[in-house]
Amino acid sequence: AAEAKQQGMDKELELKQKYTENALKEAWQANKRASLKANTLTKNMAKLKNDLAAAEAKQQGMDKELELKQKYTENALKEAWQANKRASLKANTLTKNMAKLKNDLAAAEAKQQ
Repeated sequence: AAEAKQQGMDKELELKQKYTENALKEAWQANKRASLKANTLTKNMAKLKNDLAAAEAKQQGMDKELELKQKYTENALKEAWQANKRASLKANTLTKNMAKLKNDLAAAEAKQQ
C-alpha cells in the first residue's frame, strides 16, 4: 500500500512537470505570436501615419511634413506599446490559467492511477 501510494505521488509529480512544461511552451509560443503581430501592426501603423502626414503636409506646406511625421510616429509608438502590453498581459494570464488546468488534470490523472 505504501509503495502504491508513493508510485501514485511520483506519477502525479511527473505529470505535473510534463503539463507545466507543455503549458510554458504553449505560453511562450503564444507570446511570440502576439509580439510578432504587435510588431507588424506597429510597422503598418507607422507607414499609414507617415502617408497621412505626407498628404496633410502637401496641403499645409512642406515645412509642416516633418512636424506631422513626428507627431504621428509618436502616437503610433504609444499605441503599439499599449497593444504589446495588453498582448503580454493576456499571454501571462493564459499561461497561469493553463498551468493551473494542467496541474489539476495531472492530479486527477494521478488519483485515477
